[in-house]
Amino acid sequence: MRLFINKKTVLLITIGSAAFLTPFSIASLNVALPSISKDLSMNTVLMSLVLTSFLLVSSIFLLPFGYAGDNYSKKTIFIVGVCIFTFASFISAISQTSTLLIIARSLCGFGSAMILSNAMPILVESSTGNEKGKMLGVYSAFIYAGLTLGAFAGGYLTQVLSWRWIFFIILPIGLISLILSPVLSQPPRQLQRSRFDIIGFILYAISLFLIICGLSTVGNMESAILLAIGFLLFIGFVIEQLNSENPLIDLKIFVKNRTFSLSMLSAFTLYISTFSFPFVLSLYLQFIEKFNVETTGLILIVQPILMSVISPFSGRLSDKIQPRIVTSLGIFVIVISFSLVHYLKQLPLTISIITLSLLGMGFGMFSSPNANAIMGSVDRAIYGVASATLSTIRTIGQTMSMALVALIFSSSMSYRKTIVSVHDISIIFLVSLVFALISLIFSLLRGNIHRERA
Repeated sequence: MRLFINKKTVLLITIGSAAFLTPFSIASLNVALPSISKDLSMNTVLMSLVLTSFLLVSSIFLLPFGYAGDNYSKKTIFIVGVCIFTFASFISAISQTSTLLIIARSLCGFGSAMILSNAMPILVESSTGNEKGKMLGVYSAFIYAGLTLGAFAGGYLTQVLSWRWIFFIILPIGLISLILSPVLSQPPRQLQRSRFDIIGFILYAISLFLIICGLSTVGNMESAILLAIGFLLFIGFVIEQLNSENPLIDLKIFVKNRTFSLSMLSAFTLYISTFSFPFVLSLYLQFIEKFNVETTGLILIVQPILMSVISPFSGRLSDKIQPRIVTSLGIFVIVISFSLVHYLKQLPLTISIITLSLLGMGFGMFSSPNANAIMGSVDRAIYGVASATLSTIRTIGQTMSMALVALIFSSSMSYRKTIVSVHDISIIFLVSLVFALISLIFSLLRGNIHRERA
């Protein structure tokens, strides 16, 4: 029994430390980007591209690597992903130009796709049905710990040493996961090995790339053309997937499985709503309220601390009651948090802390129960597909969140000299509130999961 517990603990550390890497790098960059922009002479659009490039590449390759994990080896792909992410972080640390930094972050996104598309299936398939939510809660806690330490490190390291140390300290964390990786078991393949849908992948990758590029460069005819072509190709991707013998993702499950589809939509809209919030608030506090980078990092750390504390409890709670109840309550708390942003100008420090606290509480109540609802609504044979789909939906939502920020900023740069304005931030927060309300509707309508599938 003791050996079993120790092995499961090492498994959680191995998976968790690798999952830690992505949120840590993102959260630290949210705080450090203003300093990086000064060092590398970057404007607001280039700053957003440092984050968007990572998310775009990750979203493109999550499905293929989830497919490869189901058909070949989840363990191998996971380990290679950790290697790539660690190496690309080193390149990021020594980058001397914005171009090299964006390329390195894109490579990090490639490695992240390999990690995130296979981490959850390895973990879930190593757990029993009645502890699935608990395991997902601990997994989420590692992710939110990355957000917590990333927010602190982004401020402290940038203030005391250099933003480059954000990437240097990723190296030993990646090595820890690699050293412990032999403990990982290879989950048995639940699907028969099939041919990779190359046409579907090409349509998906190009359409997503064009859509995000179009949104990020809005304001001219070229961006409108990119968007039009991107949406047409995405429609072609949907049609191709519906008729493919070996689709990257079985889109029919969205029609047949109400809980699965609405849980995905709830996650998608909530990530659009919330992901850009720390980035935008960081710009507001530093450029408008004139807080230094270290103070800003200490303020932003409030949200992920509460997320990491609450997530394991909410995951365990979703094993006992229907996940939609927990997730809907969490989204309602997030709606309240965005409603307080109206008073940000009057009490910037107080409202920032209260808003981030409520946002952390709400998302901590949403994330692991929502993952539990998704994994509990499908058969074990397609755990890998479901996990890759959730990771893709999450990453696309995050990408769209940053693209909307870039859209709003770039549309005003033509007539406004300042890097960021209160007007721009007010529009972003209003859009975020609307998407949070849409997510709440999806969550309430998703229905219950059947416990015998859990």
